[in-house]
Amino acid sequence: NTGYVDVDVDMEDAIPAGTEYTDGSAWAEKGEVDDSDSTRVRWQGHLQTGESVAVSFYVKVVECAGLSCGVLRNRVTVSAAGTSREWTGSVDVTVRCPDLTVQGTAPRLVSQQPDGVFDDYEVILEWENKQTHANVGPAHSPYLVATLPEGARFRAANPWPTEQRSPREWAWELALVANPGDKGVVRFLVQPEVWRDGGYTVQVGVSSDPDKECPGNAANET
Repeated sequence: NTGYVDVDVDMEDAIPAGTEYTDGSAWAEKGEVDDSDSTRVRWQGHLQTGESVAVSFYVKVVECAGLSCGVLRNRVTVSAAGTSREWTGSVDVTVRCPDLTVQGTAPRLVSQQPDGVFDDYEVILEWENKQTHANVGPAHSPYLVATLPEGARFRAANPWPTEQRSPREWAWELALVANPGDKGVVRFLVQPEVWRDGGYTVQVGVSSDPDKECPGNAANET
């Protein structure tokens, strides 16, 4: 309450489209929380001048389609007794929906030559757009990212990586994943340089860069 008088406040937060409220999760520092309607959370209470209150609750993303640039927007409306004015606020969260999948294969054993040099080995990554959600696609500039452990380096790749972020991290931009069923293959050669008792593990994942076409929407990422 940034005003000059104490006031009774009514806050209403509509559950964003594409999410479900987690029953019983609403909580407030003071006042009364009402979550009897699964489409919104309501809080009522008295705030003195300069006083604030924290209200929180959980939702689960259940449907990604229709999100603007992959952004989930939560909006709250606040009203005060004795006035017709309403105050609004919002917070944006960038949602990563599991449309893109990736599977990898590599040999279990690699030979070491008499001079101590290890043979290169090939890693094959197959990616696919499994679902139809609208927020993962060219507008999100998705990347396939491979990271090698210490003691290994990239030797070659097909196709060549879009970005060589470091000697041990290469990235491929997946430009054609707008449609369900779009798929592709990335191959690269790894050269081990030192012996590792536990072998080598290549970490692979899919990431995205919403800043490219959705500037300002990636401040809070989940």
